[in-house]
Amino acid sequence: MMSSGLEDILPLSPMQEGLLFHSRYEQDGADVYAVQHVFDIEGTLDAARLRTAVRALVQRHPNLRAGFRQVESGGTVQLIPRQVDVPWAEYDLASLPAAEAEAEILRLAAKEHGIRFDLAQPPLLRFTLVRLAGAHHRLVMTTHHILLDGWSMPILVHELLTLYGSHGDAAGLPRPTPYRQYLGWLAQQDRPAAEAAWRKALVGLEQPTLVAAVDPARPALMPERITVELDEDRTTALTDWARRQGVTTNTVLQAAWALVLSRHTGHDDVVFGAVVAGRDPQLPGVEAMVGLLITMVPVRVVLDPAQSLTETVMRLQDEQTRLTAHHHLGLPRIQQLAGPGDLFDTAMVFENYPWDESTELPDTGLRVTPDLGSGRDATHYPLTLVAAPGRRLYLRLDYRDDLVDRASAAGFLDRLIQVLDLVSTATATSTDSDTGTGPAATELPVGRIDLLTDEERATLSAAPDDVARTTGATLPGLFEAWAVGTPDTPAVVCGETALTYRELDERANRLAHVLTTRGIGPEDIVALALPRSTDLVLAVLAVLKAGAAYLPLDPEYPPARLTHMVTDARPALLLTTTATRSSLPTTHDTPVLLLDAPDTATDLAGRPTHSPTPALAPDHPAYVIYTSGSTGRPKGVVMPAGVLLNLLQWHHREIGGQPGTRTAQFTAISFDVSAQEVLSALLFGKTLVIPAEDVRRDAARFAEWLEDQRVEELFAPNLVLEALAEAAVEQGRTLPRLLTVAQAGEALTPSRLSREFHRSVPGRVLHNHYGPTETHVVTAHTLGHDPDDWPLSVPIGRPIVNTRAYVLGSGLQLAAPGVVGELYIAGAGVARGYLHRPALTAERFVADPYGSEPGARMYRTGDLVRRNADGNLEFVGRADQQVKIRGVPYRTRRDRGRVDRSSRHHPGRRGRA
Repeated sequence: MMSSGLEDILPLSPMQEGLLFHSRYEQDGADVYAVQHVFDIEGTLDAARLRTAVRALVQRHPNLRAGFRQVESGGTVQLIPRQVDVPWAEYDLASLPAAEAEAEILRLAAKEHGIRFDLAQPPLLRFTLVRLAGAHHRLVMTTHHILLDGWSMPILVHELLTLYGSHGDAAGLPRPTPYRQYLGWLAQQDRPAAEAAWRKALVGLEQPTLVAAVDPARPALMPERITVELDEDRTTALTDWARRQGVTTNTVLQAAWALVLSRHTGHDDVVFGAVVAGRDPQLPGVEAMVGLLITMVPVRVVLDPAQSLTETVMRLQDEQTRLTAHHHLGLPRIQQLAGPGDLFDTAMVFENYPWDESTELPDTGLRVTPDLGSGRDATHYPLTLVAAPGRRLYLRLDYRDDLVDRASAAGFLDRLIQVLDLVSTATATSTDSDTGTGPAATELPVGRIDLLTDEERATLSAAPDDVARTTGATLPGLFEAWAVGTPDTPAVVCGETALTYRELDERANRLAHVLTTRGIGPEDIVALALPRSTDLVLAVLAVLKAGAAYLPLDPEYPPARLTHMVTDARPALLLTTTATRSSLPTTHDTPVLLLDAPDTATDLAGRPTHSPTPALAPDHPAYVIYTSGSTGRPKGVVMPAGVLLNLLQWHHREIGGQPGTRTAQFTAISFDVSAQEVLSALLFGKTLVIPAEDVRRDAARFAEWLEDQRVEELFAPNLVLEALAEAAVEQGRTLPRLLTVAQAGEALTPSRLSREFHRSVPGRVLHNHYGPTETHVVTAHTLGHDPDDWPLSVPIGRPIVNTRAYVLGSGLQLAAPGVVGELYIAGAGVARGYLHRPALTAERFVADPYGSEPGARMYRTGDLVRRNADGNLEFVGRADQQVKIRGVPYRTRRDRGRVDRSSRHHPGRRGRA
């Protein structure tokens, strides 16, 4: 060792290992861990004497001479040579005007910072001295973070000035505590105990907290920064509040940052990185040690919406205090304990370093002031919050502008200051501004802390595109108007059977009279168990004309499910046919009317052909459709006629279609989309065309049928549309008359063949509709005419007219754009509730805190969404998803096909389409 010129060989600390990894991994981009400090020096300076002091300083601390090299075992060590030549440059800018000199200093500093260090070639620090006009100099120190932490810098500056005063003689300085003692102390710590503590701290964490997409190939980039300072009064109030609670200002900032991240991500369980000093007081002389002792640790904050901010801060302090003794473990090992992938991508640094604002060197006339604003230091994270205490709390947010734009970064900082202002304005006598009494803001539940601006709040709670509703209109009335206006237009076609609007109206009226004479009317339920036919459509109209609600029963459902539906709904009547009745379970208490029975035909023939015209109200139920029961027993959703009217009138305005437009009746009647499909055609003069059951189950035959029947509109789930597109492309069919396609029931993810199919006919439009059974369709998004511009995952769009879509956090606070939250539906799209289940109805149909009308309700969908920059809602997942791996919902390959078909995208729509 001695003959090789080496003084020592040292291991690496966990933090050094992490920085070395980043340096080796990110060779092409900027070295974000190159650190630069700038000092203003006033007075007559001897440059040679200062350079001598720098050499003495580096000689005094062996670890400042370290180079990092890989050894034969594959590991890396610090090689400490006996001597190094410290790079030193001098520039004379005294003759330049002040502005030009400052610009040149910035250029020189940036150039120095941009020169990458080779970590294997010491020394990993260099100095630049710039002479300015008068007795004024600027000293720029550029080093790699792997050598030094922020705490070390004031120590180094003090020693450098002392050495300058002594002409490089270190005799007047105390003996330094070697950095190797810290490395030896690390090796002696109880690693198993630390691992157990971190496992316990991170147990149950379901997902990482990320503000940017994960991209291992992303090049390094120097961040941009935004800086602010709290005024002295707010800073004093903040520190006083922390002192009264027995917590540190650092903990208050951590809790505030956690709340901001929670509002941004939609998670109540958040994690971010925090830089900790790593200077254990049990290590003698650690406070004066020079080197890299800091480390990064995860800070996990579980935000209970019902807990106050004060309680949250105090709990966080207790949790972090218990982990202090285990900070030495290092982030790489902690992340291994947590599982694969990163835990976080934001970091926080609390720079409570012993800096002097200005230091005057005795007997020299020199005054040295650190220029904190001109220094450079960074991390590789998309966002890094830096805070420094003082008379005015300094806050700096570093952000990668390729991942977070400036406006978004400023929003993070603004929301952080909002939380800090809540704290700084909290006093023991704080009162609620509305009532004049009540707790301080810090005593309010965290879930009630609103971090939105007034403008954001108004935008997010507004009802978009509300229009005046047509008063007096009814579902039967809209159909009957077409029966009068276009009596000979085909209304429904099924195989060889075709009925005009007049014929369909008259037959439905006869059946409606049969129903009313049996006492059927508003608030009654009539079950329909009929095969796909014109009779099924006729029966739907007849029930609506009688003022009742229809309950569709799919004869192919399991007997137990059908029995449950009939027993639970308690319909006043069951309409079916002789053949279908034989396949149904026994319904002892439900009267049955067989439509194909001879006595029924005789009864119908004698009934009037005019409408029975009962008094109908918008709140009268139009149908009861049962959910799939995937999250419990199937329950009947009671849909009022007014909700359907709002949907159908919106549908007609948005999708249009002339009278006589041929619309396919594809979806099963037990699927709530069928109501939109059937009624949007018959209430607006179109022709409903019904395929046979075997045709709709075969994509190739269905494509042929669509062409033969000249179908112009089609409603179907995404999987059906994909199969249809594949069959049509294989057959060479373009289906030129099919210009309107609407998808509902699944996430819309158009494949290459689907794009090719839509591209084949100019003007063909694809609509994406969203809505659980409890609300029917409530949002929609229309794709552009060029399939090449379609996104891989299509948004679920914006609310339809008279409907509100709120994205809310766990405390029912409005989520800012881009933030994931649970979707709540309000306005004209909400069903009455669950049939005969008042408790469950009250649980899922809750009071609307943003509604302007008394008694306004909203439906909690259980779907997680976010609002993108265009204002469209994007589906993210389910709030009740049970199986997750590192926060990502997981399904087996077989499950994915099954769940997608039954609609995890639209949780209420899981029946067969």
